[in-house]
Amino acid sequence: MMKRCIPWTILSVFLAYVAVSLFDWRATSRDGFELAKFGRLPVALGGRVRPIDSVARMGLVQVRGTAEVPLADGAGRFAIGGASLSATEWLLEVLIKPDVADSRRIFPIGEPALLSKLHLQPAPGGYYSFKEIASHNAEVAAEAGRIGKVAVAKRAPWERELVALRLRLASYERLKNSLQANSLLQQEAKGEPLQYDMMALLATYRANLAETARVAARRKRGGTDTLDTQKATDMMAFARPFASVSRIGVIAMIPPARPGDSRDGWKNVGAVIVESARSGRLPAPVTHVVAMTSAFAHGKPDAFNRLVDVYAQWLASNGLGPSVRRARYESFYNLLQPYMKAVAFYLVALILICAAWGSGSETLYRSGLLVAGLAIAVQSAGLLLDMMLSGRLPVHSLLGWLALGSWALACGAFALERSHWFGRGRAVAIGTGVALAALVTAHGLAPGGIMLLVAEVVDVRFVVAVLAALLVLPLARERSIKAPAGAEPVPA
Repeated sequence: MMKRCIPWTILSVFLAYVAVSLFDWRATSRDGFELAKFGRLPVALGGRVRPIDSVARMGLVQVRGTAEVPLADGAGRFAIGGASLSATEWLLEVLIKPDVADSRRIFPIGEPALLSKLHLQPAPGGYYSFKEIASHNAEVAAEAGRIGKVAVAKRAPWERELVALRLRLASYERLKNSLQANSLLQQEAKGEPLQYDMMALLATYRANLAETARVAARRKRGGTDTLDTQKATDMMAFARPFASVSRIGVIAMIPPARPGDSRDGWKNVGAVIVESARSGRLPAPVTHVVAMTSAFAHGKPDAFNRLVDVYAQWLASNGLGPSVRRARYESFYNLLQPYMKAVAFYLVALILICAAWGSGSETLYRSGLLVAGLAIAVQSAGLLLDMMLSGRLPVHSLLGWLALGSWALACGAFALERSHWFGRGRAVAIGTGVALAALVTAHGLAPGGIMLLVAEVVDVRFVVAVLAALLVLPLARERSIKAPAGAEPVPA
C-alpha cells in the first residue's frame, strides 16, 4: 500500500510547487508597497492592453535578459538566491526614480574587446549600470551606425555585442521616458540628484488649466479678463518637456476617454499633457497615475496602496472593466508561467520513465505517467489562457504552433500508452521528449527565452520539489516492469 502511494506523493509535491508559485513572493516590497496590485493595472503596449507587470517583464527581458534584478551585497557580489527586485519594482524605479534605476547593473557585456573599447573594468556577473555606460553613449551610437553597414556574417563578436547593447540602451531610454522626461531632467540637473516633484507640479498645472477655462468662459460672456502671464508661463514650462515623452515614451498609461474596451485609444502621459495644454482638459487617469508613482517615489506605502485601489475602482466604474479583467488574466499567466513549468515537468517525466526502464520499477513508471499528465495539464492551462487573452487559437506565430503541436502530440502519446505496441512508457517517452524539444525551441525563438527557462528550472522552489520527490524514490524498490525492448522483467 505504501509503495502505491509513492507516485501520488510525487505528484502532490509538484502540484504544491505549482500552487506555491501562484503566490507572488514579491507581492509586497521590502518597504510595504503592494506591487502585485499595481502590476495588475492595465496599460497598453504595442497596440495591446497588458498589465503593468507584463510590460515590466518584457522591458527587463529586453534589457537584461532576466525577469528580475539581483541585488548586490556590500562587496558588490551577486549571490545566487539572494535578494532581488521584481520587474514591477524595477519599472517603477525607471519611471520615477531614474537616478536609482541608472545605478542598477542590468546591461550584460561579456566581450573583452568591447569592454576595452568602452574603458570598462570587469564587473560582478558581467552586468553594468546605465551610469557606467552613459558617458560612452555617443561612441556606442557611432559604432553601431558603422557596424550597421557591415554584413552580419562579417561582424566581429564584439561588434555584434555592441549592436545588441545599443538596442538595450534604446529600450531602456524609451521606458525611462514613458512617464516624465527623465533624460532631459537629468541633463538639466548636470549630475546633481534629480529634484522633480511631478505630483506637486501637476497640481499647479491643473489649477492653472481650471483658471484658463474660467477666463475663457468669462470672455465668451463679454468679459475682458485675461490669464495671468506668470500662470501662462508656468503652464507652458510644465507641458513643454512632455513633448519628448509623447515621442519617446513606449507605455500608453492613459485609457481612452470613451467607455469600452478599446485597444487603440490608449495614450502615453506625454501626449495627453501636451494635448491638454491646447484643449484645457486633463483626463482624470493622469492624476491617478502620477499620484501612485509619486507616492512610490516619496516612500509612502500606505498612500501608494490606497491610491492603487482607488484607481482600480475608477477603471472598473468607468467602462474599463474588460481591460481590468484581461490584465488580471495575464498577471495570473505571468505567475503560472505554464509553458516553462511544462518543460520542467516533461523533463522530470522523461527521466522517471527512462529510470523505470533501467531499474524495472513499476513505481517509477507510474510516477513518470503522473508527472507527464501534470505537464500536459499545465500546458493545457497555458493554451487556454492564450486563447482567453487573444480570442483565438495560438496559431498566429511559430511559437504558437510549436506550443499547440507539442501539446497535441503529448496528448496523443498519453492516449496510446494503453496500447500493446506503445505501452509501458514507449509512447509517453516519445511524446514527452518531442514536446520537451518543441517547447525549448519555442523559448529559444523568444528574446531571452532560454535564460528565463533556465531560471525557472533552477528556481529554488522547483529544486526543493525535485529534492522532496527524490526523498521518497528510494522506497520504490518493488516488482519490475517490462523494458521497451521486450526484455525480461528485472526482479525486485
